[in-house]
Amino acid sequence: MNGNAALLIGLVLAGGTGFLASWHGFGTVPPFVPVLAILVIAWPSFWALMQMLGKRQGLTVLALLGGLALFVEMIGVLTGYPYGSFNYTGDLGWQFFALVPWTVPFAWVPLLLGSISLSFVDRFSVIRCSLRAAALLTLMDFVLDPGAVSVGLWRYANPGAYHDVPWTNFAGWLLVGFVASMLLIRFVRSKTLVPELSLSAAWMMAFWTAVSLARGLWIPCFIGLFLVIFISYRYTRRSRATRIL
Repeated sequence: MNGNAALLIGLVLAGGTGFLASWHGFGTVPPFVPVLAILVIAWPSFWALMQMLGKRQGLTVLALLGGLALFVEMIGVLTGYPYGSFNYTGDLGWQFFALVPWTVPFAWVPLLLGSISLSFVDRFSVIRCSLRAAALLTLMDFVLDPGAVSVGLWRYANPGAYHDVPWTNFAGWLLVGFVASMLLIRFVRSKTLVPELSLSAAWMMAFWTAVSLARGLWIPCFIGLFLVIFISYRYTRRSRATRIL
């Protein structure tokens, strides 16, 4: 199966799963289904990173980023910083210290990898690339968070105007995304970034765009549709260029 076929099949399956799960209600889905979906969607970007960096260094980077994601989420649940006060209300797998599901890194890190892949430019400074990646990552959360709140995966103590998501959440994503991007770029800046780094992000945006469509969240839906088209276009172009080279 070539890369474009994998992209298309993944978009259809992820989008269809998100729409049907939302339409019938996430509570009716067996608990192992969302966990399995998260792992399957995350796999292409994880595999691409390990192919780029080597298995040992790739796993080390994934462990560092995953640990950062879990740590920040636990701090957020306990203190309300940096995302705003919230707690997990859906079943996304076993929780560390009854606070944060173990699947969080598998949902967040692929979006970060995709953001880096789409934002990295050799002639830009690390700070400039990190800012671009953090901004793109935060835009992805404008799709993800409203959908997740609407289907009951987590809930904010002080809901905001944007589909019950407070603006502090997006400020937190921007800050954490910038720090994580700085860390990740240090490892990948001397490498040729493979297109597959953004494949998981495309699939995940298709999933949450479909959730927004099913729930009638029109602004997240339109943002998600733009991101799916943008990521897919960039992925296809880079895949074609890689084959030519």
